[in-house]
Amino acid sequence: MRILITGAAGSIGAATLEVLKPDHEILGIDNFDVYYSPSFKRERIEFFNHTSLIKNLNICDYEKLKEVFIEFKPEVVIHLAARPGVRTNYLNLEKYIQPNIVGFNNVSLLSKEFKVSRVIFASSSSVYTSKNKTPFTETDDLHYPISFYAITKQSNELMAKYFASESTKFLGMRFFTVYGPWGRPDMAVLQFLGKAIKNIKPKFMSELTLKRDFTFIDDATRIISESIGIHLSNKFDVVNVGGSSPRSMSDLISTVRNLGLNIELDEYPLSNEDTKSTHASIIKLKDMGFTVPNTSLEEGVLKTYDWLSAQKSQTVFNSILELNS
Repeated sequence: MRILITGAAGSIGAATLEVLKPDHEILGIDNFDVYYSPSFKRERIEFFNHTSLIKNLNICDYEKLKEVFIEFKPEVVIHLAARPGVRTNYLNLEKYIQPNIVGFNNVSLLSKEFKVSRVIFASSSSVYTSKNKTPFTETDDLHYPISFYAITKQSNELMAKYFASESTKFLGMRFFTVYGPWGRPDMAVLQFLGKAIKNIKPKFMSELTLKRDFTFIDDATRIISESIGIHLSNKFDVVNVGGSSPRSMSDLISTVRNLGLNIELDEYPLSNEDTKSTHASIIKLKDMGFTVPNTSLEEGVLKTYDWLSAQKSQTVFNSILELNS
């Protein structure tokens, strides 16, 4: 199939492209946003030999994006491009509105116009709040979100429901804390591992009791791959992508220490934009026929550590360390 992947230089995008390229005709697009180091993203796609498969393009540019649809004629769109991160300043909201709202609108409009059969798009566990009982279930009512990023993701789900039709189906994937080799350098696993290796204290703006349903990258990309051919009963749907095995930050730190690494933290208060616990119900994931994520935190952190400790280039470490201030 001809598959268009947006955000293809990102952590999930690049790994997804790698999984799909042996069996499909793939085109990726990415604008190499500066949310974190563009050099890190370029090294990521060079590692996977994706450079020739990815166009430097901003999804907010409707006309250029339309040219891609005209030339490539995608049958499936995997829409992963977005500005991430729950912590933001209200003065920076435009940086979220453009890619997460305007960009999503452009991708959705063009997918419908060019009769793309299905759009798989990245939603987030952040659409849930502490008002939702755990484990979080897709049929739960979504309450007023506690971060602007979550607002954009709730908006994406509403927009997708509006655009969806029997000829262009939309499936939103509510990802739960995806991590692993070539992951985002601002997330806890790489922050803890990278700074422990370099004997630098990570800044920890959280609480040790905070829990996350950690999802290893290979499990996430397997589900995305399965979504291309899996039967979709509804023209719009959402599904949790997590293993229903929440672990605390204290567990994560212990896992890092068990690798023989010394890790001490500079602790700061929990941000009011962080959910204290995420826990995915996997009932719907199983009912739809997907493979449930099954990589333990210990196994996933070890694989990530093996990758990171083997890095010879300083680009990866610099991208992690520059976020220390």
